[in-house]
Amino acid sequence: MKINCLSCGHNVDVSEAYDDYTGVIKCFACQALLEIKTENGYLRSVQLANSPSAAPLDLSGPTDSSERPEEAGVSSSRT
Repeated sequence: MKINCLSCGHNVDVSEAYDDYTGVIKCFACQALLEIKTENGYLRSVQLANSPSAAPLDLSGPTDSSERPEEAGVSSSRT
């Protein structure tokens, strides 16, 4: 599994040992610490570990139609 570093964009390659993991990994390019959560080999969330005020990036996707941007008043059309 590869995870893009939120600090520098480097692809951090993690082994199968991280298929079900919640914790911190380190970017080898910029030394940033990333808090990640994975389940069954899929990345569920990622955030910079040294940014406690930043909300984690939720990668699980919408669970129902009420979470879609179009229905929450956010337009996705391009002009």
